[in-house]
Amino acid sequence: MSAMTKETRKIIVGMIENCDKSVLSDYFEKAIVDMTVQMTKGLEVNGYRILLQAMIHHNPLLVVDNLGKFGNLRNTYQNRQPICETVLWVASIGGTRKFDVGLRVWSTVLLPVVGMTAYAKFVVEIGRAHV
Repeated sequence: MSAMTKETRKIIVGMIENCDKSVLSDYFEKAIVDMTVQMTKGLEVNGYRILLQAMIHHNPLLVVDNLGKFGNLRNTYQNRQPICETVLWVASIGGTRKFDVGLRVWSTVLLPVVGMTAYAKFVVEIGRAHV
């Protein structure tokens, strides 16, 4: 989000702030799944990443409400490293705003893959970044 212009950031944040909480929650869950589907097709997902990041910065508890979804997506895509790392990255964003959210995400979503060679460094780097 830091690479966006102030005007673009203001529009996105304004849209999120004016959105009903239940709609925001439903869209968040749909966007996570849609992002992974688009990645399996080899399509760009930068728009999803920006919007999900903005939504999590506005309401970090969206991640906590979807820990099960993140766990399922992690398990589904753990053999497709770019997709799995994107799922882990999105889940970890909540920890940048609220330590308790980051701790729950780390222990629930990230810790199960720390023993996998492909993800160990990534998971440890996320943990370091949020401490």
